[in-house]
Amino acid sequence: MNQDALQRALLEGAGNPALLDPATGALSREAFILRVEEAAALGARLGYGIAAVVIEVQWPPPGTLLDAVLGELVDRVWAQGRRSDSIARLAVNRLALLLPATDRYGAARTATRLERLLSEPCRVGPRAVWPRLSLKVAGTPAGQPAAAADVLAVVDPC
Repeated sequence: MNQDALQRALLEGAGNPALLDPATGALSREAFILRVEEAAALGARLGYGIAAVVIEVQWPPPGTLLDAVLGELVDRVWAQGRRSDSIARLAVNRLALLLPATDRYGAARTATRLERLLSEPCRVGPRAVWPRLSLKVAGTPAGQPAAAADVLAVVDPC
């Protein structure tokens, strides 16, 4: 897995490997919520917004194949993202990419790039798998300070 070394070291150093999803190497839901709150606090202090892109996989169905597909999608996003971005597995079939210092407009542009990046088939062993995805954007309006609730209401409605 292609991981942000600093983020991984911090999480492992905290002694809580449950903050990482073992199947994909992405942050867990709990770690992502903490990361959103941290980014929102910093953004509010500095006058930046925060945003996120939700990647929901409608196919393949849950199971080993889905885990492998999500793992490859996480690797692709890590390879193309900024060092400040964080990706998490929020549910069985849902990933979210946190975009600190970004507003809704920037998240929409990122979603467009992600659509192209994630449109290629995933390699699972000898198979090529074309996942069926939907993307959703959440974030603060342009020019407004960050608020964790703006992102979490869309990203993690539970």
